[in-house]
Amino acid sequence: MNRNLLTVLFLLLSSVLAACSSAGTEKSAAPQSSGNSQSSSANTNSQSAKASSLPEDVLVANAKKLEVEAGKSAQAEVSLSIKEGYHINANPPSQYQIATQLTLEQMEGITAGQPKYPASMTKKFAFSEKPLAVYEKEATITVPVNAAAGAAKGERALPARLRFQACDDQVCYPPKNLQLTIPVLVK
Repeated sequence: MNRNLLTVLFLLLSSVLAACSSAGTEKSAAPQSSGNSQSSSANTNSQSAKASSLPEDVLVANAKKLEVEAGKSAQAEVSLSIKEGYHINANPPSQYQIATQLTLEQMEGITAGQPKYPASMTKKFAFSEKPLAVYEKEATITVPVNAAAGAAKGERALPARLRFQACDDQVCYPPKNLQLTIPVLVK
């Protein structure tokens, strides 16, 4: 009897793990250029618990052109626009959430400091027992960027990655990575 119960539990656990791993597949979006700022939207063809997909334009990130003098620092800004009816998890997150995280790559003569995340709002959703810290509508992340004294002058593109998890009022979707660039002019 105990052996049969263990077999049933093993089969149930295996099917749950298989469903979770197939729902957690990530895709990265290619950046789309728009004038002097960088604009990107997430490629979101993942499945949710309610069998619908996350719209492609649920999150749009725009990086303003940053001008910095060699030997000095300036603040890079990445503005997030979140589609009505959706939210993304804040940084720092509540409870078990996956935090929104911006990572900038280092390049010769340019270094980035720690991102500063905006204040979040706390809101109760059907899928959580407790209120969660989230961003809705718009949010801006700032990052100090330093240009070395000997940094070559001119324009360059600083690669960045935004990891986020979007949710609606009923369910959270698998986390996504959004690739973008921050236009930098070293003077």
